[in-house]
Amino acid sequence: MVKNISIEIIAFIGMIISFKILNLQQNSILLIGGVGLIYLSNYLIVSIFENIFKVQKENNIIPILLKILVPFYTLKVINNVMYKKNIYYILGTIFSILVILFLEYIYRKQFYTKKIFNFDTIENICISIFPFYLLKTGSIKIIYILLFLLIRKIYLKRSIHIKKEVKVIYILLILFSLTLGISCVFNDIGFKGIAALKNIFMWIFYMFIFVQFMYEKIDYKNILLTAVSSTLIFYTPFFIKWMNASYRFNIRLGTFIDITQTGVILGLLNILFIFYILYKKNMELVPYLLINFIFLILTGSKGPFILTLLLSIVIFSVFIKINKLFYVGISLFLVIFLYNSNLVVIKRMKNDGGSTGARKLLYKESFRQFLDKPILGNGQGTYLEVASLNHKKELEEIDQKKITREQSIMKSAYNTLWYTHSNPLELLRGSGLFSFAFYYSFIGYLVFLFCRYYKKSADKLSLIGLFSLLYFEIYGLIDNVIIYERLQLISFYIIFLSLNRVFKYDKL
Repeated sequence: MVKNISIEIIAFIGMIISFKILNLQQNSILLIGGVGLIYLSNYLIVSIFENIFKVQKENNIIPILLKILVPFYTLKVINNVMYKKNIYYILGTIFSILVILFLEYIYRKQFYTKKIFNFDTIENICISIFPFYLLKTGSIKIIYILLFLLIRKIYLKRSIHIKKEVKVIYILLILFSLTLGISCVFNDIGFKGIAALKNIFMWIFYMFIFVQFMYEKIDYKNILLTAVSSTLIFYTPFFIKWMNASYRFNIRLGTFIDITQTGVILGLLNILFIFYILYKKNMELVPYLLINFIFLILTGSKGPFILTLLLSIVIFSVFIKINKLFYVGISLFLVIFLYNSNLVVIKRMKNDGGSTGARKLLYKESFRQFLDKPILGNGQGTYLEVASLNHKKELEEIDQKKITREQSIMKSAYNTLWYTHSNPLELLRGSGLFSFAFYYSFIGYLVFLFCRYYKKSADKLSLIGLFSLLYFEIYGLIDNVIIYERLQLISFYIIFLSLNRVFKYDKL
């Protein structure tokens, strides 16, 4: 453990030095050294994770892929933040990849065997490497490879055995899809409505693929290695901006993803880190938990911050049986300490700029729209259009030159925000009561599966999926997270991997 932490410290110092070198923006041979240092630092850190998770070394291409892809995409992030590619960048990249391949060849003696070149192994590689595509910026087209492999498997078997629980999941998803489609047919939806529906139907499409995870032989160690290693890419823009801001805590930072989505992703990662640390009693991931929590604070995202704190305390209470008064005391201490701090997220809570008032009006108006059309709804993505008509008179009375705070909040709620900032209310007002009922029946059934298994097995690690689901849905009460593709994928990837454990009783 001490050896690993020592190497981690050296690797992180190497990354900081490389950031400083690359920040000079000079077209010199020094740039090759900066690129090389990034590859070396990432190589050391991924190697440490490989050791921590006891990843299989023989016939396993995942660690080799990560040792090349993670630093490569880390540099792409730095490139977007700092400098443009040039000949020194390209030379440094080629040289570093060749060195890594040489080191891996010496270490492993072989890169691959014929076993890698079959469809089952390719499928397992795609599932294992999937967190990498979720945490880096850009497209997630690897999902279509999984779809192709699933179709191939069904075609070869000519039929597929479906468990009773999976049939229920499929039926609820199909009914949810039908109610969305019917609502769409009977409502006039605009461009935003089409965009919202596209995201929801894509979520349903992803669910049908993810359900098959429950049948696969999952290599959890490879998945953990990929997920934790890929955080290096996700953290890089945070660290560069924080470094340039002299490591202050009273500024708001983010990645290239929407800042609220970034906060939710960091919150989900926080849950994963806590579960693994407590379950395995492995303290080597504590530094990454702290880094993750610092960056969550720096997003300034109020909802993810509060929810992460609360669920973290609940997770600790599951693993560590101490008097409940202790957890109450810890909670009160955190509230008092944080309230008196100068953190950006606390400053935003104290002065929310009217967002709380706007949400109250949003929720009230959304419920009114639901009561007007309770069965088929008003159409997804039409909130703003309907709200503007319902409050046309009040909006026309606003004097733009002498606008008050209350009028500004009202204008934001009725003439600016195009969705309700709430999953349940958006479903109710957008697609009607049946759509709402089938969606939450699906969510409720997943909760039932987790609780039933935990009651039988007392397998605490399976609760990762339940807590991820709770995180997604509780936060969904104050934001319409179902339309955010990356949040959907990350949350339900974790959930269905946990269901694989529920169905197969696997052990990490």
